[in-house]
Amino acid sequence: MLLLFALVMLLGRSVYSQGSLCYFTSSQVAPGQGDMVPEGQPVQFTITLTGSCPSPGLYTFRADLTNPSTAQTIATGRVQSIANGQFTVQITESAVAPAAVGTWNLQLSAYVLFGGAVVSPASQQTFGLSVVPYTATSTVQTTESTTQPSSETASTQSTAPSQTTVTTEQSTSQIQTTQTTSQSNAGLASQLQLVLAGVVILLIVIVALRARREKAKRERTRVY
Repeated sequence: MLLLFALVMLLGRSVYSQGSLCYFTSSQVAPGQGDMVPEGQPVQFTITLTGSCPSPGLYTFRADLTNPSTAQTIATGRVQSIANGQFTVQITESAVAPAAVGTWNLQLSAYVLFGGAVVSPASQQTFGLSVVPYTATSTVQTTESTTQPSSETASTQSTAPSQTTVTTEQSTSQIQTTQTTSQSNAGLASQLQLVLAGVVILLIVIVALRARREKAKRERTRVY
C-alpha cells in the first residue's frame, strides 16, 4: 500500500514537472446564516470547490477568506483528498462578522497544492454580506414576558388544591359533628323512653297494691 502511494506521488511529481496543472471549474461560498449575518457574531462558511487534476495523487485543497480592502486573511482552511480526474471537495471555515452594521466585503481565494507546491491557478471571487444588528437582548426580554403568565398559572394551580382540601376538611368536620349530635340525641331519647316505661310500671304496681288493700279492708268489714 505504501509502495503504491509512493508511486502515485512520484508519478504526480513527474507530470507536474512537465508543466501540467490542476484547475477549478467552480468555487461556491455558502454562509451558514445566509446573506444577512448579525454584527460581532461568528459566521460559518461552507466552501465547495470543483475542478480537475490530470494525474492521480494526494492533493491539498486550500481556501482563504480575506478582506479585499486590507488584504488581511480572516479565515483559512484546507483539506486533503485523493483526486483522479474530476474532484469536488468541501472546506468549512469560521470568521467573526464586523461589529458595525453595513456591508461586509470578502474575497475567496482557492488553490490546489501537491507536495507543498501550488499546482493550480488561483480561483478568486469577491462577494458581500449584509451585517444586521444583533438582537439577542430583545429575544431574552420577550422570553421573560411570555413566561410570566405561566408562573401565575402555576401559582393558581398550586393554591387551588389547598383551598379544595380546606373546604373538604371543613365539610367533613361538620358531617362528623352532625353525626355526633344525632347520636347524642338518639341516646337521650332512648334513656327517656326507659325512664317513662319505668314510671308507668311503678304506677301500675302502686295502683294494684292499693286495689288489693281496699279489697282486703272490705272483706274484713263484712266478716265483722
